[in-house]
Amino acid sequence: MLLLTQKIISTLKKNIKNEGFSLLELVVVIAVLAILSAVAIPAFIGVRNNAKVSAAKNSLVTILKECIAAESSLLRPPVFNDIASSNTGNSYGDRKGLNFGFTYDTELDSNTPISGTESCYRISAKSNTQDVNGTQIPILPHFEIFLDMADNYKVKKNCSVSSANTVNNNYCDTSAPDGAQW
Repeated sequence: MLLLTQKIISTLKKNIKNEGFSLLELVVVIAVLAILSAVAIPAFIGVRNNAKVSAAKNSLVTILKECIAAESSLLRPPVFNDIASSNTGNSYGDRKGLNFGFTYDTELDSNTPISGTESCYRISAKSNTQDVNGTQIPILPHFEIFLDMADNYKVKKNCSVSSANTVNNNYCDTSAPDGAQW
């Protein structure tokens, strides 16, 4: 019995090969993964920024539409308190709050958050900032939409990119005519 057991163990040892990944194979796999992540991460950040900008623009359009609808029902120029989605926890104008880096303002050139008693004919979404060499630079462009009553009630859209450090990616054409920049 002992002899049979030794023979079986000997046979198993011959059939079992100590194969595994070599160090070179592991290094190649790690290098390929590093290259893929180096390409994928910036692309993901770009997609995320595109989504933020698109959401901000869509929110501005929705808010202006609600403002126009409120005007028709009230028969007077409405304010943010008059529209259905105003007065959220962190900003006026967006039912859920733009929690990804934009806050609302009355105009591109002001730094005053919207209050409920202001006219909703003009609204801008301003990006959060980041510190670049001691200066606060917006991460994304600022976008504005307004109803120009002096120009036959045309909806106009402007934007601004404060510096070369702003993540622009052609979201904003500041050289375009006033009211047609995005």
